[in-house]
Amino acid sequence: MPARFLALLLLAGAHAFAQTPDVEIRQLLQDFIAVLRRGDREAVNRYLAPGRMRYSPGGTTLSFTMWTSAASGRFRRTSHLVRHVHRLTDDSAVAVGIWRNAAAKPPFDAGTLDIGVVLVDGVWKISSAHEAYLISPDAAAPGVAAQAVEGDGVLTAEERAAGWQALFDGKSMTGWVTMTGRTELPDCWRMEDGTIGTVAGRQVNTALRTARSYTNFEMSFEWKTAEKANSGVKYRLYAVET
Repeated sequence: MPARFLALLLLAGAHAFAQTPDVEIRQLLQDFIAVLRRGDREAVNRYLAPGRMRYSPGGTTLSFTMWTSAASGRFRRTSHLVRHVHRLTDDSAVAVGIWRNAAAKPPFDAGTLDIGVVLVDGVWKISSAHEAYLISPDAAAPGVAAQAVEGDGVLTAEERAAGWQALFDGKSMTGWVTMTGRTELPDCWRMEDGTIGTVAGRQVNTALRTARSYTNFEMSFEWKTAEKANSGVKYRLYAVET
C-alpha cells in the first residue's frame, strides 16, 4: 500500500511539472518551428498573438507574412535550441536560444533568437520574434583588423588629444569589410568627399562593418539620409575575434 501511494504521488508530480508554463512555452515553440518547416502559413497564424511583431537582426520591423512565406526551405535546414525561458509576468515570457543552418555560408549560418510570448485567453501565443547573426571569426579577412586607420583629415587635433580613434580614413576601406569579409567596396557603395555613402538607384545588398570588434567604447558619427529612408548605423550586433 505505501508503495502504491508513493507511485501515485510521483505520477501526480510529473503531471504537474508537464503543465508548467516553461514546458508549455517550449512546446509552443517546437510546434511553431514545425509548421514553419512545412511552410504552412495558415497554421503559423494560429500560434501568433494579435499585434505580433517580427524584427530583423538590426531591429527593423518586418512582416510575419514575409518571414513565413520564405521560411519553409530555410527552416528545413536550420536547427533551433531554446536555452531558457524567462518569465516576465504571469502572462508574458521570453524564450532565448540559438540557431544554426549548416547549409548557409558565414556570417548567415548561425545566430541567436529571442521570442516573446504572451498568454491570450489561457493559451500561450507568440507576440514577437527576433533573430540575430553571430558572425564567424573566419569570415573576417585575414590581416585587415591589424591595419591602422589614419585620422589625419578626419579627426581634429582636439579629438586626437582626447584619445578618439578614427574608424574611417575618408578615402579607403582600411579597417572595414563587407558582411562576408570582403575588403573591396561593393558597387552599391561609394566614397566621396571624405564620406561613405550609397549609390543612387542601386539596391544596397550588403552592409559594411568594422573589421575589428570593440567591447567598451564611446562612438560619435555624422549621418545624413534622405527623407523616409531606412538606414543607419548599428552596433553591438556581432562578436568577432581578431
